Amino acid sequence: MTKRVNLLREALGDDAQDPHYIAGVRGRGYRLVAAVSLAVAPAPPVEDPVSAPVVVTQPDELSTQEHGGN
Repeated sequence: MTKRVNLLREALGDDAQDPHYIAGVRGRGYRLVAAVSLAVAPAPPVEDPVSAPVVVTQPDELSTQEHGGN
């Protein structure tokens, strides 16, 4: 575990003596000391409502299809 934490610290540019991300807790392990914030992903693009396909089915067509024909 210690080796993995050291590799992670190296990748993050962190230092055990002056931790910015991972701090050692004597007798317990490690803890995250970096500030954590919620990242909100941007909404996916919406299709142009004018060019988006629209399928319209008349109510009488639905009942004919459900009952197998005429």
